[in-house]
Amino acid sequence: MFKEDKKARNIIELKKETKLALYLTIFIPLIILIIMVFYNVLSENRTRSEIYLDLNKNTFINGRIDSLYHQKNNHNVLTIISNNHEFEVARKWENKFKVGDSVSKAKGDLLLKHYRGEQLIEILNYKDLVKDWQE
Repeated sequence: MFKEDKKARNIIELKKETKLALYLTIFIPLIILIIMVFYNVLSENRTRSEIYLDLNKNTFINGRIDSLYHQKNNHNVLTIISNNHEFEVARKWENKFKVGDSVSKAKGDLLLKHYRGEQLIEILNYKDLVKDWQE
């Protein structure tokens, strides 16, 4: 009987060690991740408008608008589909586009050219969108 109690205690101690190992395996990476996220947020020197402009500099679209739809799961953002590419339209520009229009934006540029038929209707500038933002 004494040997069985000793085995039972060893099993319980092993379970505590296993729990500790699991806790360490789960919580240490989680804590490191949280620290990294806060560090990146707090050490960011760019303003909100600079981040927005940088993100939009990297987008590219060139072609005729095949269809338009609102992304229900993404704050109802208007999305253009052109040449099997999706392009999200800024809220202020949503009423400007129709199916059949053409759009052109080069990567690295902040100007979106909007054509109807073969004629350039307007050039939309992303810098105009962020002028009213309060930083």
